[in-house]
Amino acid sequence: MVSVGVVGYGFHGTDLVRVFHDSEGSAVVAVSDTDARRLGDARRRYPVVGTYIDSRELVTRHDVDLVVVATPLRTRFSITRDAINTGKHVLVGAPFTETSAQG
Repeated sequence: MVSVGVVGYGFHGTDLVRVFHDSEGSAVVAVSDTDARRLGDARRRYPVVGTYIDSRELVTRHDVDLVVVATPLRTRFSITRDAINTGKHVLVGAPFTETSAQG
């Protein structure tokens, strides 16, 4: 069983949480978003999931195996870098960076 944390609970993120939640081989254990209203929705839909405003709290959870980055482009690089630096597996949308200098 893969424990999943999803960063970004907007249009794409809500769909990814549902897909990973409904899959037999994974369990969503954490969701992060900068919008408290979105996190409230995540708590109502998935009561056992930890929710965080700060993505770094999700990324540093010891029980998260895979970090899924479903955020706007301007934040993807830093969140992905944080996740990789903590030894997590990462799934991130494309494009990954705003400029070639970031990558």
